[in-house]
Parts: sequence; C-alpha cells; structure tokens
Amino acid sequence: MKSTIAAQVLALASLANATVFVGIRTRTDGAQSQVAWTNGTPDPCSGFSPIVNSNSNPCGRDFFVDGDNGPFRLEGCGGNGLTLFRTGQFNSNCKYDKQTINCDGGATIEQDWNCA
Repeated sequence: MKSTIAAQVLALASLANATVFVGIRTRTDGAQSQVAWTNGTPDPCSGFSPIVNSNSNPCGRDFFVDGDNGPFRLEGCGGNGLTLFRTGQFNSNCKYDKQTINCDGGATIEQDWNCA
C-alpha cells in the first residue's frame, strides 16, 4: 500500500513540473482535432490526448494527458492568451509557441501553445 501511495505522489509531483503543449493534429484525410501532450510524452504523434475532435475552440473542455493526469482545462480563448487549469486550480499561463511536428504516415501536429 505504501509503495502505491508513493508512486501516486511521485507521478503527481512529476506532472506538476511538466509542460503541457496544445496544437492541431491533421490526419492525412484532412480531419483535424485539438490535442495536448506533455514534455514527458515520448512521441507526441502517438501519445497525444484529444481535447476536441475538430478544429474548434479547445477552451472550457476537460482533458487528460499522459493517461489519467488531469483534468486540465484551457481558458481565455479569443483573448490575449490562454491559461491552463488543473482540477479547477491555476496551473500555468500559456505562451504562443508555433512549431510543426511531422509524424510518420503523413499526419502533422501544429503546436500552438506551450503551457509551462
């Protein structure tokens, strides 16, 4: 039991220092979705978490990263920037950080936000 609790505490502590990235994933058929991943995700192309399965507003939607870590929620869409909340509490401010991730098979992820 102690090792289970210690593992959970360690997992939460490591996530507290994680950076959450947000972007738009485009499949080869053109379908898009808003996705998130962390700096601990080994491969964002296969380890992303969907926020919404369309290229629509990602704000106000709960999502999880790296399995069951969360829920996270973005707020501030349409304003001067995004803010990331975790379990209803402030987590971090996000900064615009445009990067393109080319995935095997032709899909791409256009990273837009870096929430550290």
